[in-house]
Amino acid sequence: MYHVHVYYTSDSKALAETIHRKILKDELPIERLGFMQNEPIGPHPQAMFQMQLIDCYLMDILEWLDRHRQNLSVLAHPVCENELKAHTEEAIWLGEALPLRLDYLPS
Repeated sequence: MYHVHVYYTSDSKALAETIHRKILKDELPIERLGFMQNEPIGPHPQAMFQMQLIDCYLMDILEWLDRHRQNLSVLAHPVCENELKAHTEEAIWLGEALPLRLDYLPS
């Protein structure tokens, strides 16, 4: 299982909303699509929305996001017990890697 986080700012919120709607419209193979989280939460330094997906669809989803994200940063990480390792060593970034608030993560 993977989580994919699409980050946005107040200036890029409209683009993030468009991508969020397009994910639903295109019926991408995801398990769950989270709502727009307009404030930083947990280790995430910016507003974002999250997707949860099965491992076998990760590359397809990342390729789709890379075509649509424009300047938005995207973080993909496995869901596992060691959240610190998942968000750092095992993280995959599209665009700029943002500094996560790692003190929120148990190691």
